[in-house]
Amino acid sequence: MTLRRKLQLLAMSLLLPAVLLACTHVFVAALMRVGDSDRAIVWAQGEPSAIAAVRRQVESNQDFRNGRVEIPALPRYRPADCAPEAVELSFGGLGAHDAQAARDALESHAEQGGLQICATDIFLLNDTRTDDAAGRARFVAMHLLLYLVVPGGVALCVFWMFREQFALPAPFPAGSAARGLAWGLAALPALVAMAAAINLAFGLPWPGDRPGLAPGTDAATVGMVLALVALSPLFEETACRGWLIPLAERAIGPWAAAALSSFVFAASHLPASEREWGLGLMLGAVCSLLYLRTRSLWAPITANAGFSLLMLAASTALR
Repeated sequence: MTLRRKLQLLAMSLLLPAVLLACTHVFVAALMRVGDSDRAIVWAQGEPSAIAAVRRQVESNQDFRNGRVEIPALPRYRPADCAPEAVELSFGGLGAHDAQAARDALESHAEQGGLQICATDIFLLNDTRTDDAAGRARFVAMHLLLYLVVPGGVALCVFWMFREQFALPAPFPAGSAARGLAWGLAALPALVAMAAAINLAFGLPWPGDRPGLAPGTDAATVGMVLALVALSPLFEETACRGWLIPLAERAIGPWAAAALSSFVFAASHLPASEREWGLGLMLGAVCSLLYLRTRSLWAPITANAGFSLLMLAASTALR
């Protein structure tokens, strides 16, 4: 096989992990951006010269963006306590924790400019209420959709679209479930022991500093966390084992492909410390070896999900 063909195979092997990582972070960024749409408004009235001076201050404010001073477009948008000539001072594109400070800043600008404030308000846009069961359910569904279902669905679609073209093996061969589950469960004690050793090497007891569920956490949040922990391995293992290893091993052999898969798996979690790198490489290496041993995704998915659930349970129990 030529060097060029080997490089092409390696590049193709990295395609699906890159797609999954990119989609996940794009949709997480979108979720965060959607929440930054609140608006603080102050209605005030005064002399035209004073209004002009306040407009310059609001529009040049360095702390809050999208500052505007304008007459409401329609009379119904003006509060009943305000005169027809009242103007609307506002900051838009605010995050959930910025709205009150933005309203205080608008009130300060109006008072310092000599305007008479007649009404104030804060508009919370695109925020899901979480003070009742229905609101929490919508919140959970939105986060599962953007964090998990959409990015993972894109990755699975890419896998099935190109599986035959790249002659990839079946991810779940017939009759492999029981054997794969057994191998995955058998690997859990070794994973726990190695994770404990890595944490101790950095001065942390098992299970490390990962936060668990707080006492009294509602059922909707628990369900979301369990779904993330249990279903994320399906997408991760499809990309890093079911796609990457079969393509990469054609160029560099199974053991080097397993090492590459372990590194890509660890890097995809964006580790922020040497300890996180160690844990990611450890879990990635074990899952890669399980895939090479069974040639099925049942084993690495079981090990990945089981280890994450054990970490979550231990962190919760030790809170």
